Amino acid sequence: MNTRTKITIALAGVSVLGGCLVDNLCVSAPDRSECHVSPMEGSLLLLSPRVPLQGGELAVQVEGVPVTVEALLSPRGLGEKRVPLQLGLDGVWRTLVKPQELWPTIAPGPLPVRLITPSQTRDTTLRLFVPPVFGPDVSRSARVVWLSVVNRHVVTLEQGATDRTFGDWTYQAPLLNRTGSIPASLGFTVPPTALFAMTESAFLRLMPNGPVWQLQQSPLGELRYSDIEPSLDYASVTALAVGKHGPGNLLAVAGEGGTGPALRVYRFPDGGNFPAQRLMIPTMTGPVGGLAVGLLDDNSDVDLVTIGKDGVPSVWLASASALERDSVASQSLAAQLGSEPVRSLAVADLDRDGLADVIVSRKSQLQWLANQSDRTFAAPVVLVDLPDSASTLDVGTIDSNDSSDVVLGGPGLYLTIYLNQAP
Repeated sequence: MNTRTKITIALAGVSVLGGCLVDNLCVSAPDRSECHVSPMEGSLLLLSPRVPLQGGELAVQVEGVPVTVEALLSPRGLGEKRVPLQLGLDGVWRTLVKPQELWPTIAPGPLPVRLITPSQTRDTTLRLFVPPVFGPDVSRSARVVWLSVVNRHVVTLEQGATDRTFGDWTYQAPLLNRTGSIPASLGFTVPPTALFAMTESAFLRLMPNGPVWQLQQSPLGELRYSDIEPSLDYASVTALAVGKHGPGNLLAVAGEGGTGPALRVYRFPDGGNFPAQRLMIPTMTGPVGGLAVGLLDDNSDVDLVTIGKDGVPSVWLASASALERDSVASQSLAAQLGSEPVRSLAVADLDRDGLADVIVSRKSQLQWLANQSDRTFAAPVVLVDLPDSASTLDVGTIDSNDSSDVVLGGPGLYLTIYLNQAP
């Protein structure tokens, strides 16, 4: 029986004297439960999935008008805090949350939140982030064809006047120093597309072998190569990318002119000597010009971002044995990137909230598109201005703090590091 029915029955059951209505239960007994009409509550939604570590607004939307809305914040290993929210004129419940004041030792990353009203609760996640702040660049002269950042080292392939060299660079404040180099004995001209990739424990390379390509791996620091794919039948390779570390790593290679798919992806054990598992890809829209790998959602499977040669991006979320194109995330990234061409692409957690963001170089700018954690991306933020000749890009920790730094290079260009100064 609903509230309106109860009130109708109450009115019908009043006493009548001389044909006149002399009593109304909701007037004489206003505290009766059937006399209180409470709007039904609908969905309970966290509108602000990300808040800066130093503090920001927590916003919640509730269908209906609950008496109270609270947020129970429960960081792992720290005491939970219950925070009341206030209803605004626009119907949104809000409060200002300053995580570093509530818990001085709290770090950026996911923060479990329980949203509470008198009639329902909802468990969700708030992402605490630290916006990247880039200071003056650190540069050294190097004609860089390819580079990768691993274990606080920058590994480069450099093109000299008559030879090629693999270089190893580290940062000891205030200088970027070459700490080693070995000749690159390659019996072919290295194309503009890099044919190399690195994880924290393995080196990968694509080698031309007659009309096909060999995709090979070796434990880092060794020259003991084994085949991942001995016969990739691409006429040309357009991109190669791999995640930096972790079990279930992802390796992707794209090419043109073969009889197989334009994009091939492998689950890579990241050991340098174990076999890789080929993953299924349901659809492919066309040639791929850029690849980047990283954790784009909350599961532990490494994901993939591609940029087509037509400039259209796609976000591929991984499961145990397949990649699926996420249409919502892909459309969001496409809308934020627009039509301006992307020169180079990286995927990395630039703001330390636990999810990888998208970093691109284009229009002589380094741009950051923050992962909003709800399958959408924020509008591009310009981090630094770039030289027009910058062609290689990678993101990783170089200096003594835990913030990801950006490394750039290119033919005839200084090897340049932009240090992230965020606390």
